[in-house]
Amino acid sequence: MSRLPGTYARIAELPLEIEDYRLERLEAPVTRDFIRVTTLVRLVGGGEEGLGEDVTWYAEAHDRELAAGPSRPLSGAWTAESFSSALEIEEPHKRWAYESAALDLALRQAGRSLAEALGRTPRPVTFVVSPGLGDPPSAEPLQRRLSSTQSCASSSTPEAGGRTSSFRSWPRPEPSTSSTTRPSTRIRTPRRPTFRSIAESPRAFPRPGLKTRALTAETEEILRPHRDRITWDAPIHSVADVEGPRVSATHAER
Repeated sequence: MSRLPGTYARIAELPLEIEDYRLERLEAPVTRDFIRVTTLVRLVGGGEEGLGEDVTWYAEAHDRELAAGPSRPLSGAWTAESFSSALEIEEPHKRWAYESAALDLALRQAGRSLAEALGRTPRPVTFVVSPGLGDPPSAEPLQRRLSSTQSCASSSTPEAGGRTSSFRSWPRPEPSTSSTTRPSTRIRTPRRPTFRSIAESPRAFPRPGLKTRALTAETEEILRPHRDRITWDAPIHSVADVEGPRVSATHAER
């Protein structure tokens, strides 16, 4: 049994056999001026295939990985832990792509689901989508995505929330245009007037989460009455960050 602590110990010793791997470029137009690029990592072994996706933001990083091709020494017999330890990849999104592909492959080779390996019961999840709002900004992209989830009647269907970024041209939203927005909607609001407008406008957005990269003296004053709605993204890199004074103080009030 692995001496590693917590949940990770339940998957760390999963055996993993890799024979080969391939890289695949994926891209899609996200807005008029931006094409989102990702790299799909396919690990192959024992008649199975494990997938992971590198969601690094910058297209040039994907171009470099694809230009190098499947040149990493990944073939051989591993465990999930030894494979992760041997990866010489510092960039986190790229590392996670290879690690998730390895875990996917190890589980398939073992004939087990992740829930079975962890001893957990699968449950519906809430997730966030991050659409552009167009120019001029409109609630239509968010409504379109929400309507697609609301058309599913099954109670086991994952619930989708939305994340939208504010801009100088952000109009004060009308309640009728956002009445379908779910409580998990996250609004990223970097500018003081918009912060206050969104935080104090429950008619338009029913208790949205408020995403902030880091609290400042200016925004902390505005958000103090709404600390139970703050969500975090960029500042979180490890458990230590979650337990840090800024984040833990916020969530301690929940």
